[in-house]
Amino acid sequence: LTDGTNKTTFTHSALVAGETLTSVTLAYGAGGPATAAIGTYNGSIIASLPVGANFTASNYNVSYNAGDITVNPAILTITAVDKTKAFGAANPTFTSTSSGYVNGNNASIITTQPTYTTTATAASAPGDYDIIPGGAVLSNPNYTISYVNGTLTIQSPTLFDWTGALSTAWNDGGNWSSNGTALSGAVYPGAGNNDDARIGVTGTFTNQ
Repeated sequence: LTDGTNKTTFTHSALVAGETLTSVTLAYGAGGPATAAIGTYNGSIIASLPVGANFTASNYNVSYNAGDITVNPAILTITAVDKTKAFGAANPTFTSTSSGYVNGNNASIITTQPTYTTTATAASAPGDYDIIPGGAVLSNPNYTISYVNGTLTIQSPTLFDWTGALSTAWNDGGNWSSNGTALSGAVYPGAGNNDDARIGVTGTFTNQ
């Protein structure tokens, strides 16, 4: 609802002789402004000036019943931002966006930032995992929070075939040997745990 007069739905009774009403003028009191706080404002809609193509007001003793205004909370949506990480890496820092502000409000009304949970860990297999936001606190009571999950995508490790020999043995979660024979397996570039830095090889790599 907006402040001032407007037209909206209404009910009527006791019309006779086929007369009809098509509209009335409504004046909104407390609860009408866009800045009104949440709550119920009893008797705040006042009707007047009924209009109809064949309606004659002088044929009636018109009485009006005031209507109530109920102001519901605005919906503030907090959406977790999608993230991507390499297999074997620690989870990235999770973030979110927010929308649905009214009356000039902004993200400053979020006095406690949301927290995030996910089942993904550094050891989780490649795939998609939910990022679940929650726990935000607002300084403005005229909102209710709706949370939208994000997605954490764990990328598959890059696979290589090569011929050559290992100059350094490596056996930290992979299937490698240390006898200098030709090997195939997974290398984890950018994983953050320096696994790929432990491998010294000679020969030719071919990205699969």
